[in-house]
Amino acid sequence: MAEPDVTGVDLNIEFMFAAGKVYIPDTADDLYQITKRLHGYMEMLNQQSALAGDPAGFVNLLTVFESSYLVLQPAVTTLNNMASAVIKTAEDFVATDADARREFNQMDAQVDGVPIKQYSSSRTPDLPTVQEGDITEEGSDNTASTPDPVPLEDDRQQRETNETSSEYEHEREKRRG
Repeated sequence: MAEPDVTGVDLNIEFMFAAGKVYIPDTADDLYQITKRLHGYMEMLNQQSALAGDPAGFVNLLTVFESSYLVLQPAVTTLNNMASAVIKTAEDFVATDADARREFNQMDAQVDGVPIKQYSSSRTPDLPTVQEGDITEEGSDNTASTPDPVPLEDDRQQRETNETSSEYEHEREKRRG
């Protein structure tokens, strides 16, 4: 089997800078906003769940929210780190490769002049820190939670019993009238 003839790498320096300065950071910003909103929804649902006695359906939904948040939270930092890496890679290509340097010198001024978003690659965005189990373990710090949730079937039976009792009481009151 013959070795492939590799004489260079074909890449678009302008696109690398645009990706590192604009596209990836914009995506990180979008994901950051989504993650912040998800955290707010988790807090609201957690409070409502605690006030409702932590029904199993709410607790299950909180578990899904928490798992999603724990994936999204570091993804924002990862995207920011990736943007830095793409820019540094493009800069390295420009510094060490004549073709890349030539392409960089001809690059669209709009991309060349775009400032790099300032953030520390080790910084976690100012999203609330949530560890696994924080939301689903003991409820919110502000709202006291009731004991462990009951299974959905038991919860359904209790609601039916309450509804039947309520209808019975309503009919009895109507007869007393």
